[in-house]
Amino acid sequence: MTRLRVTVVYALVALLMTGLVLTVHAQAQEPDQSEPTNLSCTAGSSSITVRWDAAAGADSYDILVAGEQQIQRSTTATSATFNDLTPGLYLVVVTPIRDGEPGTGNGVSCTIQSTTTTTTTTTTTTTTTTTTTTTTTTTTTTTTTTTTTTTTTTTPTTTPTTTTPTTTTTTTTVPPTDPAPEPDPDPSPALDAPGNVSCTAGSSSITVAWNAVTGAESYQILVWVDAEITRSTTGTSITFSDLQPGLYLFVVHAVGSDGRGPGREIGCALVAPTTTTTTTTTTVPPTDPAPDPDPEPALGAPGNLSCTTNSSSIAVAWGAVAGAESYDVVVWGQMETTRSTTGTSITFSGLQPGAYVFAVYAVGSDGSGPGSEVGCLVHAPDAPPPTTTTTTTIPPPPTTTTVPPAEPEPEPVSDPELAAPANLSCTASSSSITVTWGPVAGAASYEIRVVGDLETTRSIAATSVTFEDLQPGIYVFVVHAVTSDGRGTGGEVGCLIHGPDPPPQQLVPLPEGQAVSFDDVADTDILGPAVLAAARRGIVTAAPGGGYEPDRSATRAEVAAPLVRLWHVLGGDCPAGGTRFRDIAPGQLRSDAACLQAVGVTAGTTPSTYSPDRPVTRAQTASLLVRMWRRSGRDCPDAELAFEDVDPSSVHADDIACLHALGVTAGTTPTTYDPTGSVTRAQVATFGLRLHDLIQEGDGGAGT
Repeated sequence: MTRLRVTVVYALVALLMTGLVLTVHAQAQEPDQSEPTNLSCTAGSSSITVRWDAAAGADSYDILVAGEQQIQRSTTATSATFNDLTPGLYLVVVTPIRDGEPGTGNGVSCTIQSTTTTTTTTTTTTTTTTTTTTTTTTTTTTTTTTTTTTTTTTTPTTTPTTTTPTTTTTTTTVPPTDPAPEPDPDPSPALDAPGNVSCTAGSSSITVAWNAVTGAESYQILVWVDAEITRSTTGTSITFSDLQPGLYLFVVHAVGSDGRGPGREIGCALVAPTTTTTTTTTTVPPTDPAPDPDPEPALGAPGNLSCTTNSSSIAVAWGAVAGAESYDVVVWGQMETTRSTTGTSITFSGLQPGAYVFAVYAVGSDGSGPGSEVGCLVHAPDAPPPTTTTTTTIPPPPTTTTVPPAEPEPEPVSDPELAAPANLSCTASSSSITVTWGPVAGAASYEIRVVGDLETTRSIAATSVTFEDLQPGIYVFVVHAVTSDGRGTGGEVGCLIHGPDPPPQQLVPLPEGQAVSFDDVADTDILGPAVLAAARRGIVTAAPGGGYEPDRSATRAEVAAPLVRLWHVLGGDCPAGGTRFRDIAPGQLRSDAACLQAVGVTAGTTPSTYSPDRPVTRAQTASLLVRMWRRSGRDCPDAELAFEDVDPSSVHADDIACLHALGVTAGTTPTTYDPTGSVTRAQVATFGLRLHDLIQEGDGGAGT
């Protein structure tokens, strides 16, 4: 077990290769009191227990387990146990939470071993023989996990004799001593595993080095970077470039004429710059599946939820849940984010006017319970009443008359004696919401005003009301008690109706002969014809503002739809199911990202985030396109890397060479590709068009 320092802790799962062998190594770093230290992990037959020293100022800890199973959990203690695990390697990252924000985490590895069974069978047979020869037969049969040895001996005599041959069969089941990350059809047991494997991290690269192995002709290095990458070298070191911050695992095998030997693993952390801002946490939005496959059923949903609004903030409060160690609060509406706290209230500040819904989950040592929702409305400031001044000249003498401002629309009469309704709650179904509240002394009726996707007002005498035939969206209800003297102060509550995500994008070309145009794209532009052709084929669509914005950097959200459309052109299907990306609101993008994740085109920027607003580089675009090409069962042509500005050690180098060989790109010049530059929306359209035509016609193009 080895301590790993990790800044972007949630990059762990996407970088883990199932079945990696036994031990992860990393260079030691100076302990930091702001992070958990002295991590240790103890493995049982089906469980692991992780312990650590407290981090200064931590309110709680988020724990991420990655391996054969993936689990996320929060706790205020300094230890945690995970049960019902299958054998294999697990990496555990512990991240301190302070004031709802994650800090720097540390990791530790742990291995649950497979069980070993031994069976021995002895059989004695008596026979009569007159042979005068001696025969010794040895048969040995070996499989991966079972060794069977049978020996039969016949002892001769010079006279007829009764002999007793003894047959002994021993079956021993032994766990594999070196489970490789993938089946090795041609292992070379004579080759040793490389020794003294080390890794050195730079700002965006990692160099892995090892000792030479006797008999090795080359070395194979496997690493997981959003997808598995394999490299070979005849040397004893290799550098991987263009890496994002996170934890990387490398497996090094010696390769000889008879196959490859066992692998040796090492883990290395690429630490993000200290100026990096941590954004979202990993709490589950209401419609997404929970990250913990075994949530604690004893935890109930938080009750007595309430929210209090001022001009730009909302304070959410709830009743404590027995057994809860912390609470996760998910926000939907004008702002979408997630916070964690060990208290029973939390305040969100800097809010814009609009409707907000908060989902609160209790979190215990064994998972989280069901969520409860409450909504509030941040009101826009009232505009000052209009003032009209009219000057009228009447001769003689001149007179100035000031006309008072027109009376604004009268507001309902207020009754200060009436209290605001208490204990407001709302319950949402697929198309209706029921609002309830406690009775107000002296109230003759109640007025309910709906703010959001439905604007209406109702008056009833009861203390509950149901609104039906509602569309998915956020609804906030303002309830006033009413008497003959006016109405009292309003109480607010909000609910969210969750709608299903639409199906993934399909390619829908424009009808033959129908023209397409954008105000900011001309045929005379270098990539203008390609943008217009891609739009006619349905590969790309207009930007939100109405034009195409061809020179703007494309985001991960904007490349998702073209990729999914091209995936269908390649003959691929999108498997049914949700996505683990929790930084995407319900809708088309989440459906498209789920498809790309399911087919292996992307694993996200972390296990739970897609980072939809992050720009995409030209190198990353090449990898996304080529990965999709390969996932469809197609191969890349053999080609040398033609661009001098692409580091051959880059994790994107092979994909850039493939894209060039396919004719989808000719680079920015014949010798440059500009791999670190952001891909523009015009270039996305051009790449997509050429790949589309390559699929349809079998020809490639040149250009960007």
